[in-house]
Amino acid sequence: MAQDIKLFPVYIGTDTGIIKGINLKDNNVENIVGQIHNKSINILKLFWANKQKNKILVIYKDGYLYTYDELSKNIKNIGNLNPHNKELISINRHEKFYIVCSVHDIEIWTKEFVKIANITFKNISCISQSHQPNNLFAIGGKENDLKIYNIKYLTMKEPNLIPIFEAKNLPNDNLDVRIPVWVTGIEFITSFKIAICTAFRQIRIYDYNRPTFDKSNRTLRSRPLISIEIPGANSFSTLKYMHIHHKHLLIGGDNEGGLAIIELKEESLHGRGTPIKIPSNNIDKISLLKVGKMINHKFIANKKYVHYANGSLRFITSIKATLINDENEKQIKDNKNLLMLSLDRYLRISDINNIGTPIHQIFLKSIPTCILIR
Repeated sequence: MAQDIKLFPVYIGTDTGIIKGINLKDNNVENIVGQIHNKSINILKLFWANKQKNKILVIYKDGYLYTYDELSKNIKNIGNLNPHNKELISINRHEKFYIVCSVHDIEIWTKEFVKIANITFKNISCISQSHQPNNLFAIGGKENDLKIYNIKYLTMKEPNLIPIFEAKNLPNDNLDVRIPVWVTGIEFITSFKIAICTAFRQIRIYDYNRPTFDKSNRTLRSRPLISIEIPGANSFSTLKYMHIHHKHLLIGGDNEGGLAIIELKEESLHGRGTPIKIPSNNIDKISLLKVGKMINHKFIANKKYVHYANGSLRFITSIKATLINDENEKQIKDNKNLLMLSLDRYLRISDINNIGTPIHQIFLKSIPTCILIR
């Protein structure tokens, strides 16, 4: 019986409600969990349900939660976080709560599936949760700039959370035209630094511990420390931070398969400064590439340069950076890897030192929506 148990290093959730296990040794894809709920319902998130990493928590877009035991193959429905059938964007997990994000509000639910808070917004596009500490989460959207909340301030006496930080937009441009806002990706970097990407090919970094206090609503507000508009990029759809070999990298994926790779200096992450635009001494290098053959490059201001390339990668839906833990795949285990999901139904895995040439390119048949790594 034990020989029949397969523990895959990578699991993929799909838009058809199927969970796929990826065997990297032979690039084999297996359907681990079939249509346990409804084949037309996307899988929003996959989490490990226990510390042993042999039970998977599956969250569907209609709010239903299931657990799947890899050892016993048992599937169990544990509850519903969306009884009113709202259009969900994401569901994040806290030690004590579930953070349910829809297009127009945030709901906080207990692990016993009791709703204890509701915060109303307009046009939410994305949500992100801090890992250390995991009590912080941030939201943003179309004309809804970055806001950060601390869930530990949520009490029964104060069910309406107040943001601990709100982003302040950049000043009007040289024609006195307001800068539009559309946050499409959020990534926590350090204890007090957070980055966003936008639909207007911008990447910004904020320090949410800066002492700029708005007395009217008890909220910290500040403009970005770094604001970059990437030449040649398209609308960004996702953002990932990596720290490897003493390098600090921000990697943004756009909706045409472009990857903007920004290498930051140490002082830009730990120091404090004034809002800046390119050229900036806080940025070592900016690269823009697509998975494919590099065909051209040129230099921009202050010896920063941008790579342009053609490639086959389409709209990037998710980026993960990790050491893949697979006993059978030594050459991947020893290197930092970038895993990318896209709408062309491919999982691509690249070494961070050579992102443009994937070492694994696996066709999944279904559109991938989320990824879980052992």
